[in-house]
Amino acid sequence: MYDGSKIDRSEVKQRLDDTMRTMLNGQAADRVLDIGTGTGMIVFNLWQGLENYVGIDPSKPAVKFASSSIPEVPGLANKVELQVCTAPDISRIDSQCLDLVVLNSVVQYFPSPEYLLVAVDAVARLLSAKQLFFGDIRSYSINRQLLASPSNLQAGTTYKNARHAAENCSNGRS
Repeated sequence: MYDGSKIDRSEVKQRLDDTMRTMLNGQAADRVLDIGTGTGMIVFNLWQGLENYVGIDPSKPAVKFASSSIPEVPGLANKVELQVCTAPDISRIDSQCLDLVVLNSVVQYFPSPEYLLVAVDAVARLLSAKQLFFGDIRSYSINRQLLASPSNLQAGTTYKNARHAAENCSNGRS
């Protein structure tokens, strides 16, 4: 569960390396659609052999951040298109030539199982897609706890701080 502490960089790198190795299976990804691109963790690790990458995400700040970082990565210029849209909207994306469709670390944030089914149906209609990759999926049954844990942590910390301040105040300390 999320406890507010930072995740060790080596653990994040190991997880990303494992994801990339599994997703690529020893081959370059030529043409990619990344659903839930976020801040670009996948695209920034795909640049070798990449012909075309389309990333979608509903978050404007995430797409803006990734878009501003693209020019800094050699090999990505003129190969990456990022769009603000949702998973069910992929039917409006030009997907005539796709090798890989990625849904990594995103489906647990979908609002419902029905939304996931709509997204999977839209992906299945992409007839050119040769490979679908679903990665880093957490259990929907613990989704409420996962989403609530940062708020609970914040509330608990706020409660402890308020209680500590009240105790200090009643003891004549501030």
